[in-house]
Amino acid sequence: MLVIVADDQPNMLTFVKRWFARKYGTDRTMRLETIDTLDRLEPLVARLNQHPFLIFVDLNWHGDKSRALKTISRIKRSKERRCWPILVYSESTDDKDVYDAHYHHANGYVHKGDNQEEQFINVVEHWRAAQRLPSH
Repeated sequence: MLVIVADDQPNMLTFVKRWFARKYGTDRTMRLETIDTLDRLEPLVARLNQHPFLIFVDLNWHGDKSRALKTISRIKRSKERRCWPILVYSESTDDKDVYDAHYHHANGYVHKGDNQEEQFINVVEHWRAAQRLPSH
């Protein structure tokens, strides 16, 4: 199962890599890709030959929320990728941001909160325990 995390905060990506290695280090069924530049997300997604388990996309890329939303819309435009789970992961609690994320076909909106790392772990572990994805 592939988890993709796209975030422009280096400290968040460092945390994700370390936690993932500790949690799933020997588990060959779990794989992680981290993206520190939004421009790398679409090419990565285009190369995939499997459904990702979960894609996290940070909403606010260097002050520009529209780039993340447009990227999600382009990914979801493909019939094959429409069911791929994309969660917007953001520090914003603005109702408009939540609406915009869903409008652009995100499957959910997760507030990073005061403890981003704990929130990320909770979401991944809940998703792994509860989510059922299409087989093809």
